[in-house]
Amino acid sequence: MLPLLLLPMLPLLPLLLLLVLLLTAGASAQMLRLGPCPDLHSVSNFDFTAYQGRWYENRRFKFLVETGQKCVTAEYQNLGGGVFYVENTGVGPLGVPKIRTQGYARLSGDSPCKGDLAVGYPEPPNETNYQVLDVEYDRYAFVYSCTNVRKKKFMHTEVLWVLTRNRRISTSMQMELMTKLTRMGFNWFKLMPTGQRFCPRRPALPTPLKPPGYKPPVDP
Repeated sequence: MLPLLLLPMLPLLPLLLLLVLLLTAGASAQMLRLGPCPDLHSVSNFDFTAYQGRWYENRRFKFLVETGQKCVTAEYQNLGGGVFYVENTGVGPLGVPKIRTQGYARLSGDSPCKGDLAVGYPEPPNETNYQVLDVEYDRYAFVYSCTNVRKKKFMHTEVLWVLTRNRRISTSMQMELMTKLTRMGFNWFKLMPTGQRFCPRRPALPTPLKPPGYKPPVDP
């Protein structure tokens, strides 16, 4: 039997449960949605080599880790064996601090030809699933990540990035990307534009490229 002092709090229990879930989702700092992760299909015939190089973040879903950042870029370098070196850079509010995060990406799907990636950084969670939903290797890529909250899958967190090869894109290309994402079921107007003006020179990649946290598989 509940103590009498707790009885007035019963109507608040659903709100308290939601608060706990929000705090749990805060670890991934992504948008919280009802229901399980949607069944989205990654690109087939994914070209690992063509995907490497520099991408500029054009816009994204609300993502606490990147709050206030501008000039966000992602650099991928193919290390062979289905592994990328990954380096993300950005500039914080008022131009400081300059953010530089290094990690790795590896093919993770049931087929080496699909755009399913596991991306790892030194900070937890150690690996996060990424899906390349659409890509034209010299123009743009749509990258999506989703995680079910707990095992019952009645809520999930998600983030979507729109990456482009050029720092700034034309209005016609923006309309093209909006049409593509809308047809895929995403709301373009929930994407937050990433500022790409007055950006500093991107630092050179380190030599040699050693992804922190990556442990090559051991042959049996």
